[in-house]
Amino acid sequence: MSKHIIPGLTTDSLEDDFAQAHADVDACYGVGHAAANPGLVAAFLLRRSLERTAKIVQASARAYHWMTSDAGTKAKGRALGIEPRPGESMDDYRARVLERFG
Repeated sequence: MSKHIIPGLTTDSLEDDFAQAHADVDACYGVGHAAANPGLVAAFLLRRSLERTAKIVQASARAYHWMTSDAGTKAKGRALGIEPRPGESMDDYRARVLERFG
């Protein structure tokens, strides 16, 4: 029943984060505090969302790290069975590899 909103984020995970934010507020400030302080819950929810976003960005950066160097691009291309064409620029080769990878 989950629908992806952005990669790695689902409505179920948002519901879980909201429940955890309530629990975190009550654990830090006392039972009942979450119900009386929706702004505090929002702050805890924001913290959880930022942590999730950071993990998604880090995973994405690792997935495309091969694009940052010629050697990395050649290694990724070989792993995908794509060899550079004679006279092909690195930018064109990188684009072909990205098309297959992405």
